[in-house]
Amino acid sequence: MAQELAYRMKREGEDEALFKLWSLHGGWGPTNPELWNYLMLRAPIVVAENPESGELLGQLAFLPALVSIRGRRVRALRAFAAILATKARQNRTLNLSSHPIADMYRFGLENLRPQGYRLVYFLPNPSWIAAFRTSPAYLRHSFPLWKLALPSPRTLRMPAGYGAMPLQKWDERVDELQSATSRRHRCVICRTATGWRHRAEIFGMQATAV
Repeated sequence: MAQELAYRMKREGEDEALFKLWSLHGGWGPTNPELWNYLMLRAPIVVAENPESGELLGQLAFLPALVSIRGRRVRALRAFAAILATKARQNRTLNLSSHPIADMYRFGLENLRPQGYRLVYFLPNPSWIAAFRTSPAYLRHSFPLWKLALPSPRTLRMPAGYGAMPLQKWDERVDELQSATSRRHRCVICRTATGWRHRAEIFGMQATAV
């Protein structure tokens, strides 16, 4: 019989325990505290716990974001890092009506909707395809994966008058590019200069400007 779980929002002082849960059961291997702090420290997190012992057995984060929908910015959340300890996964099937991760997701929606968020999105996860297939309440569709292998086997040509160079700093030009891009697409995640600067500090990211 599957273990019964209780759901609630993360409490102050639980980051160390959730960081350990991420490292042991996230599937990504050990990570560093800087990455955890950047992604999770200020994010609303739903936790699953053993109601008797209080042991934390699962977590689902909702990363705050801005999304431009037809040029209008709305507050959004990205569902991220759905993690369940091995003992909590035993004797369970991928059933969206009763799976702990689905329960954490629904709990998060109920508690975060009153705060003014209007959209929740997440990146595709192939391991959940079977669960969506068994639920008639969800529509499924596939789309091609667009990719460009590097190094490219051919030279990328640019229009006359344009050139490419390393981006020296994430400044207001990044925001101007975001604003122009958002007008070309009906729905796009807003990427600001401030956000990219933070990412560059954590991940050592570099960019090319055109």
